[in-house]
Amino acid sequence: MPERAGWWSTRTNPWALAEGGDENRMWLAWLTRLRWVAVVGQLVTLSFTFAVIDRPTVVLPSLLALVGVLALANQLAVRDLDQRGEVTVGMLMTHLTSDLVVLTVIFMATG
Repeated sequence: MPERAGWWSTRTNPWALAEGGDENRMWLAWLTRLRWVAVVGQLVTLSFTFAVIDRPTVVLPSLLALVGVLALANQLAVRDLDQRGEVTVGMLMTHLTSDLVVLTVIFMATG
């Protein structure tokens, strides 16, 4: 009797790595999903802090630009997932390093 596909199956669970699949591709897909959550969370946070910041015309444009850089990096990651055959470790490290740099600048700018 064949087994039924459960919630752990890659057919029903797109988050799971298919047998024989590319692990680096899976990690980049996870990174893009997490980065979209981070971008949305940062935009929501900035919208709530707009009324609290002393000089919003000075700080907010730079913070919005940094969030835009993260969104652009995420678009590049999605393009890499769609167009390229192989996702390398170097590509993953480049995307993670861009996250590290942008988030560090955001933390420095917000104190």
